[in-house]
Amino acid sequence: MAKRPQKKKEVNDLYKLTVQLRNTVLLVWLTIVGYTIYLEFFKETLTTIGPAVV
Repeated sequence: MAKRPQKKKEVNDLYKLTVQLRNTVLLVWLTIVGYTIYLEFFKETLTTIGPAVV
């Protein structure tokens, strides 16, 4: 019995996968940085201003 030829993976497929992974990691990193900035600067400012306004 003859073996079926293996499907060759295209370099383009690898490139698309790499770009998708990079974008996902970038999104997670930006989310963590944005949340840290929110906690350090804006939450404290809003907490001190908030009760005085109400």
